Amino acid sequence: MELDITKESDKCLRFLLRRYIAGNVCLERARGVSRKKLALTYCHGLNVDLDAYLLKSQIETFDIYRCNLSGKEKITLLDLSKSNKALTSENKRGGYIRNAQSWIGTSYELAEYITPPPEKLNAHLKDLLHYINDPSIPIAEKAINSYATLLRIHPFIDGNGRTSRLIYDVLAFRSDIDFLANVHFSTFRLGGEQNSYKEFLSSCDIGSYKYHCHHYWLEAMSWQRDFYLEFNDLKDEFKAAIESKFNFACGFSESELYVLNKIICKPVFSQGCVDSDSKLNLDVMFNLSSLGVFSVQKYLNRESILFVCDETFYFWQKVEELILKNKRV
Repeated sequence: MELDITKESDKCLRFLLRRYIAGNVCLERARGVSRKKLALTYCHGLNVDLDAYLLKSQIETFDIYRCNLSGKEKITLLDLSKSNKALTSENKRGGYIRNAQSWIGTSYELAEYITPPPEKLNAHLKDLLHYINDPSIPIAEKAINSYATLLRIHPFIDGNGRTSRLIYDVLAFRSDIDFLANVHFSTFRLGGEQNSYKEFLSSCDIGSYKYHCHHYWLEAMSWQRDFYLEFNDLKDEFKAAIESKFNFACGFSESELYVLNKIICKPVFSQGCVDSDSKLNLDVMFNLSSLGVFSVQKYLNRESILFVCDETFYFWQKVEELILKNKRV
């Protein structure tokens, strides 16, 4: 049987990027939670810090509503409101259309951007939803125009950024272009020069849907493509590193292959994980540990055993370093 992590690798990439697009203070919170702490939240029977669980919950909510909206033939205003409410669970007013003037900035006088007045929101949203549901518009064009337009309308009391990122993700995931489907546009902003992004958002009138013509979007697509190609190179290096540990072994057993095809997304297995999965047992995990796939650790000096794949964490680190590569600063 052969090791094949291709399907899991795209899932892994989307998971790694979620930490930057799903949180309510996405970049700061994501970087405040270590990769290992986030991985530990997916293990049975472990108590991990609150921020890690909160980020995990936000990632899971984002994915639930992405799947929910992806399955709909037409997206409605009620769908947007429900999604916004779920993504802003920390705010009791989440899901509500604002009824007051708002702006982006410290004050109205010093605002970077003045949002449309409340009386114009319904018309803007109706037009946007008509655009989103138009099957004749190319996916890439629709995804970026819908993202930027929803941000410009800023219809909700809170969570407009998260909701816009969700809509982009729903639409882009329908693309048959791998890098568009798997590398979120917002990743391009991380670590880059922000004035170009602000100029991009203010470059078009609401309802013109011409953001896809802007050089910032063209640069973003070029970066997304290059990032995805380099990610796949890293994935191949990761696969080779895992396979090299079996040079003197006689292939993989079915149980071993089951574990190995998971570790690109799940680098930590607790004893509870092993006990709760009928396809796993401790003998398999200790055998993989003896080959150097896992290190065996105790969690917080307790009796609970952890099987940790350091190779995966090294791979994750390389991917996150890649996010900040070749950015204008």
